[in-house]
Amino acid sequence: HGFIKDYFIQKVSPALVTIILNDGVRLPNLKDSAAYLAIKMLLRTGGTQYALIEISKSMDRFVELPSIDGNSYIILIDDLLRYCMSDIFNIFEYSEISAHMIKITRDGELDFESDLSKSFIEKLADSVKHRQIGEPVRFVYDKTIDESTLQYLMDKMGIDSKDSIIPGGRYHNRRDYMGFPSLGRKDLLYDKITPLPIKGLSLAGSIFAAIAHKDYLLYAPYHTFSYVVKFLREAALDPKVKTIKITIYRLAEISHVASSLINAAKNGKKVTVSI
Repeated sequence: HGFIKDYFIQKVSPALVTIILNDGVRLPNLKDSAAYLAIKMLLRTGGTQYALIEISKSMDRFVELPSIDGNSYIILIDDLLRYCMSDIFNIFEYSEISAHMIKITRDGELDFESDLSKSFIEKLADSVKHRQIGEPVRFVYDKTIDESTLQYLMDKMGIDSKDSIIPGGRYHNRRDYMGFPSLGRKDLLYDKITPLPIKGLSLAGSIFAAIAHKDYLLYAPYHTFSYVVKFLREAALDPKVKTIKITIYRLAEISHVASSLINAAKNGKKVTVSI
């Protein structure tokens, strides 16, 4: 009990995003594919108060609890939040409170405007931005949620098509299990292999100067990918470079490659990327 409360105060509470829902107040745009806890409070005054808690990606989904008698225990952040409801909503006087997970998926279709005054790049940029606020096309919810809470949320989000409403389980975003703690069982994990440097090619000097002198073979993932990032960063700064064209299979959530290409575009290079 003490560990959970301390963890909530120190790690969770500062990052908590809580949305109070009221009649007549427009619901803020919920993030695409983000998980939320839908809260229903039965107030002592006789009314009902609804709220949403965003399960932020900045919070660890799995929290390791102190071991007891050599056994390891884990609590999901979802259940930790449920346990700390009285701390989150301490300004409300309620007789009963419930929390059920929901998630929406927004329309990801790119919609190009027929505005001749805008370039293709401008139209694409505007369309990508609009995807963040696109119409909900899929609404997944904990099937044990109260019918009144479900209907209230659907009305708030303007969802009327039953085709897009999908009952689910207590927990969503199961891809987070890819980050499940190892609990000290290193014998269940693959050994981490450190990428090798390319013999004779230093990251300290100029990549352009080195490859002008001779060819080098980079064999990822056995060789470090830092050479590619340095190559792109150097290209972003070199005044002789006018155009960069690249095909990318996938990008990391925080991508040094994307950062280098954006920097190149800011420096006046013509950057073309195929993903």
